[in-house]
Amino acid sequence: MTRKQLLTCLGLLALFLSPAQAAYLSFTSPVSVNSTDIGPGVVFLTTAMAYAPTDRINISTVGTVCLQPGDTFCTNGAGVVVIAGSSPVGGSLLNGSTSFGSLLMGNATLGFFQIFPTDASNGLGSGAPPTTVTRDVDLATLGFAAGIGSGEALEFRISDTFSGDNSGSFRVSDLSKQVGAVPEPGSVTLVAAGIAGLLFLRRRRA
Repeated sequence: MTRKQLLTCLGLLALFLSPAQAAYLSFTSPVSVNSTDIGPGVVFLTTAMAYAPTDRINISTVGTVCLQPGDTFCTNGAGVVVIAGSSPVGGSLLNGSTSFGSLLMGNATLGFFQIFPTDASNGLGSGAPPTTVTRDVDLATLGFAAGIGSGEALEFRISDTFSGDNSGSFRVSDLSKQVGAVPEPGSVTLVAAGIAGLLFLRRRRA
C-alpha cells in the first residue's frame, strides 16, 4: 500500500467515525433578566440561521426573582420557591402551563416555553433549593417542535401576571461553548485498530 493510499484510507476512516454534532443555539452572555420583565421580555438573540428540533441549547441561570411584597415568594429559574410567600420553600405555583417565577424563552410567534423543569432536580420538595439551575436540552423537548427559523427575535421573560411588587433578577449564561462531541471508547479503539492494521499491511508489502 502506497503512502497516498494509506492517507486516503485513514481520512475515510476518520470521516466515517466522526461523531455527529447538533448545533447549539448560542448567544452573547451573560444576560440580565429582571423580575419585571414579564412581557415584553429581554431580546437576547436574533437568529442568523435556522435551528432544527434536534439542535440544542445549553444554559444556566443564577439568582432569584421575588413576586410578592417584601421580597417574598422568591423563586429560582425553575420556579421553585427559595424564599417563602404564597407557597413554602421547595414548593411552586402554576401560572397556566408554566410555574410562577420561572424563566421562559420564545417570542409572540413561536410561543413561550419554560426552560428549566419544576422538579426535584431543581429543588422541588427541598428545604434548600438551589439558586443556580442549568440545562442542556434539544429544542423539541423545550417546546419548539418545528425548531426555530432564521431571523427570529428570541426573548427571555419571567412567568408572572403582575410586576408591580416584583424584585430581583436572573443572570442567564450560554454554556454551549463548553460542549464538544467526544467519540465513544469503542470508536477510539476501532480507529486505533484500523491504523495499526494499515501500517502492518504497508510494512509487509514494502
